[in-house]
Amino acid sequence: MIKNDYGKLNTPIYEEKQKSGLNVILIPKDSTLNTAILYIPQGFYLHDEEINNSKISFGCPFLLKEMILNDETKKRIEEEGCKVQAVCKHSYTYYKFESLSKLTASINILLNRIRNLQLSDEEVERYKKIIMSKNVYDDVLLAKDNVLKNLFINSPMKKGSEIKNSDLVKIHLTEMKKFLYKYYSIKSMTLFVSGNYTPTAVINDIRRLEFPVFPITSSKELKFNEDYSNVCEKRDVLYLDKTSNILSLGIKFLSRKELFEKYGELIFAFYEIVKNIIVENDKFKTMLRETDSKLLDFDIIEGYEDTSLIMTFSCVKFASLSNRLSDFLSTLEKSISLKFYNKIRKDYVNRAKNILANPSLLIDNFARLYADNLPYTYIVKKVSLLAKTDFIKILSGILSYPRSVTYLQQKEE
Repeated sequence: MIKNDYGKLNTPIYEEKQKSGLNVILIPKDSTLNTAILYIPQGFYLHDEEINNSKISFGCPFLLKEMILNDETKKRIEEEGCKVQAVCKHSYTYYKFESLSKLTASINILLNRIRNLQLSDEEVERYKKIIMSKNVYDDVLLAKDNVLKNLFINSPMKKGSEIKNSDLVKIHLTEMKKFLYKYYSIKSMTLFVSGNYTPTAVINDIRRLEFPVFPITSSKELKFNEDYSNVCEKRDVLYLDKTSNILSLGIKFLSRKELFEKYGELIFAFYEIVKNIIVENDKFKTMLRETDSKLLDFDIIEGYEDTSLIMTFSCVKFASLSNRLSDFLSTLEKSISLKFYNKIRKDYVNRAKNILANPSLLIDNFARLYADNLPYTYIVKKVSLLAKTDFIKILSGILSYPRSVTYLQQKEE
């Protein structure tokens, strides 16, 4: 395995691409907790229009994830003394294992489920109904997804962050099989491991894992033209049958390629601290207090070429919060003192050091940034070196990008 020490934070990383195609990333930690993540490089944001001539529907990755880690499989893994969870984001899906014992048996249970997954029309429809019965679509998600729909013109990002019942009904058996074959074969997977391991021990354990090998697939890339200088709708109101006063503001960034050309890797360091720069700002706190509003969610959503920043609030009066928020953002650059900026940056680095001491949090953050091809320790170092002038330059550009706002309110009688 190849050893790297990105960021010089006393967290060496060992990496190896095996002959099978499996990527292995080991982050040793002197800890009694062992953690692993089986990482699949596809989430909500679809990269394929077709796989083996079958159209791929939005929600297919989520439905497959639910079928793989079903209640029975989860129970079997937990009986091994292992905690397991599955996560589906825009850019990836992963399965996380945590235990005080070895993880080999638990991972093999999941791999066996993947290898022998019985996909039939009856099973697919059964799981659709299970998910539909559990789906609870809250106001924050409704507002955020409407913002995404209005920010983007042709991008798959328009589909939103959560699968809806109307998406589920469109998914069919054939595409499920082909998606499974492409993304759940060993050559597409990455295995993250953290805990009291040596490289030799990890390689020996991997030899005991029975990874799936599926038929080779061909695919047609999903192509579209997105206008990053415009949005579909700048303002939208959704009327609900229940009491709701939600405001969600979204900013649509330039394409990932353009962002990287303008700012390089500093853009990823910016993403790590911009939330706290905003929400810990005294003027932001004053705005919330004086408008009787509350920040419910702050999210930077990335998917392939697309990025957006969305802030969602509860409020009493839309106009009051909307005007104050606009004023706050227009003066944000000038309100950031060097002392405040350095505090936010220092606090981030200190939190990162605590994260690096915890195998569970550590592995989450390495997986989170893996889609950007950047190790977490490398980004932590980038943040520690990010000058205020560079941060303000990026912030100034982003605050000039197109926006869309969604209001949720109760229907009038």
